[in-house]
Amino acid sequence: FILAHSSSGYKHDLDEVLKDPGIQSRLADTSALKEVNALNKFLMMLNNNSEKAFYSYNHVKAALDQGAIRTLLITDSLFRSNNIQTR
Repeated sequence: FILAHSSSGYKHDLDEVLKDPGIQSRLADTSALKEVNALNKFLMMLNNNSEKAFYSYNHVKAALDQGAIRTLLITDSLFRSNNIQTR
């Protein structure tokens, strides 16, 4: 367990906790931190260069065909879908 403090108890303050260097060092070898870092990189890229972000299957497939994907983020709803075709 890790004891952490945030400015409030709302879910959106989890980001505040996860950005704390002390917490990051304790979570350094976990997949959770890797996912948080990937999401933070995506959000920064989206803010600075939004034309590099693609959302639909066809756009992502085209980017894949061109070798233009560095990191692929998949939502739980797609990854855990009962429909094999959707997965």
